[in-house]
Amino acid sequence: MKEQQKKKQAKRKASKRSKPNSKIDSEFLDLGIEPPKIYRESQKRITQAQEKKSRQSSDLYSMTRLERRQKESNKRKKKNKARKVMGWIGAVLIIIAIGTVLCLTVFFQINTISASGSKIYSSDKILSQCIIQKGKNLFTVNTDEAALRIEENLPYVYKAEIKRKLPDAIEIKVTDAKVAYSLLCEDNTYILLDNNFKVLEKGAQMATGIIINKTDVKSAKPGRKIQFKNSDVGTCLERMANCIKENNFTEITSIYSKNISDNYVVYDNRITFKLGNSKDLDTKITKGLAACDKLNSSSPNATGTMTVSTQFTLQRNSCQVNNFTENVTIVGICAYLTNKIKFDCKTLSKSLRIIQKKYCNLVTILLQYHM
Repeated sequence: MKEQQKKKQAKRKASKRSKPNSKIDSEFLDLGIEPPKIYRESQKRITQAQEKKSRQSSDLYSMTRLERRQKESNKRKKKNKARKVMGWIGAVLIIIAIGTVLCLTVFFQINTISASGSKIYSSDKILSQCIIQKGKNLFTVNTDEAALRIEENLPYVYKAEIKRKLPDAIEIKVTDAKVAYSLLCEDNTYILLDNNFKVLEKGAQMATGIIINKTDVKSAKPGRKIQFKNSDVGTCLERMANCIKENNFTEITSIYSKNISDNYVVYDNRITFKLGNSKDLDTKITKGLAACDKLNSSSPNATGTMTVSTQFTLQRNSCQVNNFTENVTIVGICAYLTNKIKFDCKTLSKSLRIIQKKYCNLVTILLQYHM
């Protein structure tokens, strides 16, 4: 009896609710149970959406005929405007595509290639090494690769610039390389190099520029950068070369390197600067040149070796000539010079005092004279 009463109460509750929205609702009601909460919420949202749609439909029908026509006309205008914009964009893209195809196939075909600027190579010689050919498209050729090929195949070409000239011309402008270094080989011939250590010529009989001594070469192919057996030596030589170039040390006549901490430059083919490592090269060479300038005023033909250092040291040198000893204490660089000129005791003593007085707190110069 109790179960029948519960079923009747459930049916009465269900009858009070609105009609079922779906077949599932009716099934729940037939069973005399209430649908789950999550299902009821989803059904509620669906019902609200349907009601909104019906209201919009009723609003549309409630509009006057003129308003409906105006609204539909506005929609059509927007659609037509969008179609026109898309049409214009499509037309522009088609024109660009056609123009690109024509430029790459029909227009801008290379008809003229010229070369100028070299006093070493003729125009025909330069053009013979150019990989750009007539008939190719002006904008598709690789000018950088063509310039590099000319620089490698023609060693005395320092730089090749290739420019496009509309509508159908290629211009090659060449800058000639200059010999900056001559590397002395074991057979007493020279390998000529430019300031970037590019090999210009092998087997030269005469040296030009700064001489590089006592260096083993791994590879020296004309048109390519020279390679040394000891890479550290090559690095040191390049640093010294760059320092000389940047500071315009025209008095330097030779350079060489034994290892990373044993580097040398030669001043006026007479005085060797022992630089040590490759740090602070410009400071070391500048101090050495300053010392040589002062020395030249009194001994223009002096020869020997000068040890140059950037560290501040206190040095004592004993120069004995006929039982004479003179101590020189100066700060800065320590230079050892061997002078072939003969001095007597008074001259040597006077020279050392002048040096000590003038260079005190500036440079250290220790002179060792040979009688």
